[in-house]
Amino acid sequence: AADDLRDGHASYYLALAESSDSELRGPGQAEALRRFASEREDLRVAFERLLERDPPAALRLVAALWVFWFMSGHFREGRELLAAALERAPSEPTEARASALVGAGLLADEQGEHGESRGLLEDGLADARAAGSARMEVHALSLLSFYDAFGRDEQIRLGEEAITNARTSGDRWLLGLVTGNHGVLMAKFGEFEKAIELTDEAYRLCRGVGDVSL
Repeated sequence: AADDLRDGHASYYLALAESSDSELRGPGQAEALRRFASEREDLRVAFERLLERDPPAALRLVAALWVFWFMSGHFREGRELLAAALERAPSEPTEARASALVGAGLLADEQGEHGESRGLLEDGLADARAAGSARMEVHALSLLSFYDAFGRDEQIRLGEEAITNARTSGDRWLLGLVTGNHGVLMAKFGEFEKAIELTDEAYRLCRGVGDVSL
């Protein structure tokens, strides 16, 4: 009976995390962040149960949660759980694995570990392409565009590819996100008119889907 309860608890929080993805990218964002913050301990308990019983499901849970960890500043916790799931789950490319790698790369970058971050993002990009995950491919391309080691022309190409792919996907929130990212990159390179144009477009796109974070 106790095992059934723990399994049910883990299944509930996996479903909650996966169903909240669209909320984190629209008008329900603030409420979703508050809910996850209030249930962090339950989410961790669910993760530990899934990691023990069903590592692929544990990977799906963290793949759905890295946006929360990023937006709430829980970088260390996010990286710890993402690393544990990536280590235990099968290594075949899936959308969940690509998402976990991209999330881990973003959180590593936030902690100043840029070399590790780039490696994770490149692995995430490869897995996203292999698994046919257009959304994770766009995220990885946009984040990699900020790495100076690629050089200015390649950085711009990566950012533009992210925008093109996001536009093709029809996901207006994702398009707004990577358009804004590219605006930041253009400002970094002194292309201020282009930066303003991109930032204005990103603002309109994000407001259009109810995201008030930009």
